[in-house]
Amino acid sequence: MSTSSLIKFYIDFITLICSIIINSTLIVLVITNSPPKLGNYRHLICYFSITSIIIRLLLFCCWVSLKIKNSVASMFQTNISAISISFVFRFFALQ
Repeated sequence: MSTSSLIKFYIDFITLICSIIINSTLIVLVITNSPPKLGNYRHLICYFSITSIIIRLLLFCCWVSLKIKNSVASMFQTNISAISISFVFRFFALQ
């Protein structure tokens, strides 16, 4: 493997571990410590956390070789991340 491939592998692996830890922590906190006024909103936050973990796993397992596919996957991930940030912001705004 070339040096750039190894660097990409290690960065992907580190972000995978961080994603699993952070999103799992968020899920546990939402389930155990969320106030009753959140209602169904906590299910939505859990959904985005689970989706983020799944996308990160897929990006780690499936190396995309074409630049066009890479950019499409990046755009999809950017949209999911922006929506997730929006919902986390709203979660803290409700508190």
